[in-house]
Order: sequence, then C-alpha cells, then structure tokens
Amino acid sequence: MEAWRAFGASSRKALTGATAAAARVLRDDRAGALKEGGYADFVLYSGDVERGRFDLARVRAVAKAGVLFVKDGVWVGPQRRSQQLSMNVN
Repeated sequence: MEAWRAFGASSRKALTGATAAAARVLRDDRAGALKEGGYADFVLYSGDVERGRFDLARVRAVAKAGVLFVKDGVWVGPQRRSQQLSMNVN
C-alpha cells in the first residue's frame, strides 16, 4: 500500500483498493466489508492508518477463515511450509 501512496493515492484510497475494490473485482459481496454473512477475515492495525507508513510492525492481529494467524504482532497460526521443512530436516 506504500507503493500506492508513492504514486499519489491517499491512505484511504489504498485501503479501499486492498479491500472493497478487490472484493468487487472478485465479484464476491461477502468479501471486503465487515457485515453479517461476510467472511471473518480481518487485519487489526495499531494507530491511525491515515498517518505514518504502512508498516508490518504495526499489524497486531490477522485472521482468515476464522483462524487467527497473528496475535500481538507474532505469528501464531499454522506452521508455514518453510517451518515444516526445517523441522523435518532436524
């Protein structure tokens, strides 16, 4: 989203492009908005998204399909493939 802002988009337009506009492209009215019947995907971001840089360090929580992947800024979801491979080698 920082690239969008570098090309002149406002923070709000960058967020809309990544959420509601992306959902329209997918033609799925359950995606891109918080509402009853929608998908339970969300990103909880620390601070005002319209001020400062979009930064991974500000991501506090991420959920997709009802599964929490990031909590308090730390990965807690299912092991990533690279983690599984390194565990199999040891």
